[in-house]
Amino acid sequence: MRSKLKKLVWEWRIFLVVSPTVAVCVIIANILGCFQLLEWATLEQFFAIRPQKTIDNRILIVTVDEEDIIKSGKPIIPDGILASAIKKISANNPAAIGMDFYRDLPVEPGHQQLVEVMKNTPNLIGVKKLAGETVATSPTLAERDRIALSDLIYDSDGKVRRALLTIEGEKGEFYEGLATRLSLIYLESKGIKLEQVNDSESILKLGKAIFTPLQKNQEFNYGAANVGGYQIFLDFHGYKEKFNTVKLRDLLVNIVPAEKIRDRIVLIGSIAPSSNDFHYVGYRDKWNHENERMEGIIVHANIVSQILNAAIDGKPLLRGWSRLSAWLWVLCWSIIGSGVSLYLLKTRVSRKTIPGLLAVGIIFIIVTIVACSYTGFILGWWIPSVSPILALLLSAIATTIFDKQTQLEFANNQMQEYLRTLEQKVNERTQELATAKSIADVANQAKSEFLANMSHELRTPLNGILGYAQILQRSQSISDGERNGVSIIHECGSHLLTLINDILDLSKIEARKLELQNSNFHFHSFLTGIVEICRIRAEQKRISFVVELDSELPVLYFQMKKDCGKF
Repeated sequence: MRSKLKKLVWEWRIFLVVSPTVAVCVIIANILGCFQLLEWATLEQFFAIRPQKTIDNRILIVTVDEEDIIKSGKPIIPDGILASAIKKISANNPAAIGMDFYRDLPVEPGHQQLVEVMKNTPNLIGVKKLAGETVATSPTLAERDRIALSDLIYDSDGKVRRALLTIEGEKGEFYEGLATRLSLIYLESKGIKLEQVNDSESILKLGKAIFTPLQKNQEFNYGAANVGGYQIFLDFHGYKEKFNTVKLRDLLVNIVPAEKIRDRIVLIGSIAPSSNDFHYVGYRDKWNHENERMEGIIVHANIVSQILNAAIDGKPLLRGWSRLSAWLWVLCWSIIGSGVSLYLLKTRVSRKTIPGLLAVGIIFIIVTIVACSYTGFILGWWIPSVSPILALLLSAIATTIFDKQTQLEFANNQMQEYLRTLEQKVNERTQELATAKSIADVANQAKSEFLANMSHELRTPLNGILGYAQILQRSQSISDGERNGVSIIHECGSHLLTLINDILDLSKIEARKLELQNSNFHFHSFLTGIVEICRIRAEQKRISFVVELDSELPVLYFQMKKDCGKF
């Protein structure tokens, strides 16, 4: 069991080393804010591709444009015009009125008229600016505690992505944002009140919504950002086109239907370029559109819409993952990237790798990450996308490199082992050949010695046969037939002697001492000897053997005759 575990660990050592290392590197880079802009850009694209929202009919925006300012004859809308507008709005029973104009100083004519309207309109909320260059609110509204903050929070790239709901001032006073104050007034008219969920008063319940503020060093994408006060992520409803809007001049001439105002939150603010109340926001209405600046009054309307959608309709508030959750998410995809890459690299069909399989697998996983993040976004969660994708890619690349390097090292080790084995086999084969050569030399030497020793033993009896055949040939007491037989015996013996000499000459050939000489021989006698040898064998088998020699055969024939030497 232990050996199997060791083998398994060794086979997957690349996976066990690469995944955590890559995840830690990506997490450190994330803490340093290296991917912050990319994560924000991804969030903007999610806003762009999500289903378009319908117009929020609970909100009405009274816009003041350049034409309204020109008609007023002042660079700033005078107090008297504002007073007339607020009177006409209030006459149609709105739920709340938000005035996004600073009125810390009088703007004549009509200042006293505006003061009276402020006193007699209990659901009118004014604004002040608390951060940066502070701007005080109207003293009349301040005395009646009907002021709110118009401050917006900017990220490091200068865009608005967070909403400031409440904040505590330097002197301990408590301020609500304009959108928060208007939303609470509207919801109270519907019987919905703010409730405390925990003892720290940080988690609050408002209707169907649970509000949890952003906390420093907890949000994965806002580690070092200032999250003072009660901040939430801003889930944009849309630009001006997603709200009911009327122009100030139309309101003043009574052409705005009362139904558009009754029981609604009415915001009055400037959209004129001269007012310079425009802000870059982390939102796009279409994926191929550039970021457009959004009017301040529209930003407040988006915050109001988000609060009402959450409290009344139960739409989830946009929440971000904690750092720990984001780190585990990155580690998870780093492990998946390394594991899938290693598996696909080892996947073979008919012992051949499938080209492009790893790329297809990685692309599929990236699509899965984006789909998970987008699904979470629709459900109200801002899930990191760039960090896990980068961890996935780096893990896949590192795993591939290490795997190829491991294969190369394995092949190199095999080659080295093969070379060592080959050298050993060559040495063994060389020794075998040397041994075989030695044995063959000994055998050849023994054969040569045997033939040399046997030359005398072979020739002596044969010379005796040839000698007595010659004596019998000269004898006068034998018949002609017997004499002919003795001649055949002599010729056969001579041929046999020649064959023996040829065999014995092998030793001379091996010793390279054989010499050839030119000589003539009697061709007719040579053929006769061969014929008689064959005739004897034929007569033994009772076969008639007849030979007719051509009369034109040459008498002598040239041959290369070896010098037999002496044995």
